[in-house]
Amino acid sequence: MWRLHPRPRFSIRCNHDQCVKNTHPIRTLFYLVFFLFETEIGPSLGENREKFQPCEGTRYGVSAVTIVQISFCATITFTRPETMLTAAAETSPVVDFSPRFSEEKVFRGRASRNAVMAAARDEIAHSGWREFDLARVLNKAKATEQCIAEWWATPACLVVEAVLDVVENPTVEDSLPLPEQLSRIVDPMAEMANAGQGAQLLRTAVLAAADDKEAGAIFRNHLNLNFRKPLKQILASAAAKKKVRRDYDVDMVFDILFGPFWNRVVVMRSPFSETSLMRAVTGTLDHLQS
Repeated sequence: MWRLHPRPRFSIRCNHDQCVKNTHPIRTLFYLVFFLFETEIGPSLGENREKFQPCEGTRYGVSAVTIVQISFCATITFTRPETMLTAAAETSPVVDFSPRFSEEKVFRGRASRNAVMAAARDEIAHSGWREFDLARVLNKAKATEQCIAEWWATPACLVVEAVLDVVENPTVEDSLPLPEQLSRIVDPMAEMANAGQGAQLLRTAVLAAADDKEAGAIFRNHLNLNFRKPLKQILASAAAKKKVRRDYDVDMVFDILFGPFWNRVVVMRSPFSETSLMRAVTGTLDHLQS
């Protein structure tokens, strides 16, 4: 691009009339354009002076130079593209782009997700897993199937996450006696099973996890992270204090501790009482100290 600029500047002069006479005006104009864009005239004319001397083989180039002198009769000023970009950057205001909608969009996404899970829990309490109707959940949550497909791979995954979302995580203190620590691992599940539709929700989550591979993975990961891991820490601390034997099996201890609970909730469909919890804890301690 060309425009007036204080530097660099140069003058082109040619007095060879023969070049002008032997050059057609249209051809001269074409070579003028070629000259302007191909030579890349920079700080001075000295870089390109030898290329455009009035000699044989360069007649049209000289003619272009001659036409520049005859037509404009003035100094030609050239500004490099990078100079123009620098000038534009100095004069143009910087546009500050800040996506303010991002936090609001994330908040709306979380609210919609929570609304779908709440509607799913209502459907679970009403119909269970075998008669679970995803259309009623979408209608109640005012969501679409695209949203469900974006958040959950299958309806079973929705069911499992909706139930686990309302299950509290166990809180265990190392200063408590060992029986109390073990009972606190089961307490969140036991309290949910004994409250309202909690048993129905847990039973549905177990059935959905058993029927669907991906839902089963979600269920196992939740149990491993929030229940099995604290139990492993309790057993390691008790073994270091020589309260239990060191050759214990964490998975076996977990099954003994939670087995009576799942039997009561899923198979027997009966409440998990405090007495049942203490029996499970006692059986676990007998296994660890035998």
